Amino acid sequence: MSGHTGLVRRMRRGFTIVEFLVAVAIGLVVSLVIGQIFIGSRESFSSQEDLARVQEAMRNASTMLARSVRLAGFRNHAGVDPNEVFTAVTGLAVEGVDNVSASGFVTGSDTITVRFQGMGVPAGAADGTVVDCIGQNIPFGTISSNRFAIRTSGTSSGLFCSTDNGATWNELISDVQNMQIMYGVDNDNDGTANHFVRINDVADPNQIVSVRVWMLVRSPTQTANAVDSTTTYTLAGNAYGPYTDRFVRRVFYTTINLRNRVP
Repeated sequence: MSGHTGLVRRMRRGFTIVEFLVAVAIGLVVSLVIGQIFIGSRESFSSQEDLARVQEAMRNASTMLARSVRLAGFRNHAGVDPNEVFTAVTGLAVEGVDNVSASGFVTGSDTITVRFQGMGVPAGAADGTVVDCIGQNIPFGTISSNRFAIRTSGTSSGLFCSTDNGATWNELISDVQNMQIMYGVDNDNDGTANHFVRINDVADPNQIVSVRVWMLVRSPTQTANAVDSTTTYTLAGNAYGPYTDRFVRRVFYTTINLRNRVP
């Protein structure tokens, strides 16, 4: 009977301070481990999301740029002399500026301008088969001029397009930091580029049959994970970086054939 009474007394007495402190310590360790797992998972998800956004931006840039560049030199009358359609007054089918330094542009980036005619029946009406870089239908007989450039946008920059010779600009893709372009020149008139050069080294713009484009795209937000601050990014043989701002970056690269110049 006395043994049972002693057990009851010990149970009523509760935990000692030492036991309580040990329990608190164990709880803190468990909470810390769970917190670290949660933070790690969240950072990993954030990094994957940033990378997915960068890849999406690269795909969109490729689609939008290629759609217009492939149309360069398009004529709504295939039998018309291209010298009569794309005269010096309206401009060349393809031209560009190397390492632009004007206000509003990202210094050291390139620009490219492509021109093509619209399509429609009857003459003067657009049938929707030919659109400019911002999605506007181009009517039959009308020459559309599309200028692409990397311009500043708030605290970042992006791929912009102008359809009125630079009077107004429309942002197509955000967080594009640089664009470098080389031009495939066909010297022997076989429809294939013999070599790729900068626009300043193109002797005859009418011999351009393809365009090779590099873009440096970054994530819209900074990532919590460490970004290698020693990495440089190569665009058309030029190195850019390193960057220490914790943004995810990737280089987009594509070669676009001018289908109206290639057999």
